[in-house]
Amino acid sequence: MAYATFEEYRMTYGGVLFTADAAFLPFAERASDYIDAVTFGRLNEKDYALLYGDVQRQIKKCCCALAENLFYYDAKTQPDAAVSGGAKQSETIGKYSVTFRNPLDSLAQLTSGSFDTYQYNTALKYLGRTGLMYRGVCE
Repeated sequence: MAYATFEEYRMTYGGVLFTADAAFLPFAERASDYIDAVTFGRLNEKDYALLYGDVQRQIKKCCCALAENLFYYDAKTQPDAAVSGGAKQSETIGKYSVTFRNPLDSLAQLTSGSFDTYQYNTALKYLGRTGLMYRGVCE
């Protein structure tokens, strides 16, 4: 079960990378699996429904952020995947030239191990204050 829908991605997270539900859903599913791993399976359907609205919102935002990270990482590691939408980096007027920044540049130095750390830090950013990532025993 994905913790965020495409509508929540657009409205709650304010995402613009994914433009269709079909493109977002596979990445949201993978992101949700990662959330389950770092929360030690604490988010089963029964418990998720009992969480406060603020915590549910943080989980949705975390799912969206992780999904975008996965998309960029997959596009970087799979050269045939097309990614566009980079911001203009420079423009020259004489003999007109325009250079766009590649959105994958921020992930250029990440290896498999450091991407795991990047994903964990992203999850920590959203879920760190919720207690869901606590590694101890809950009573």
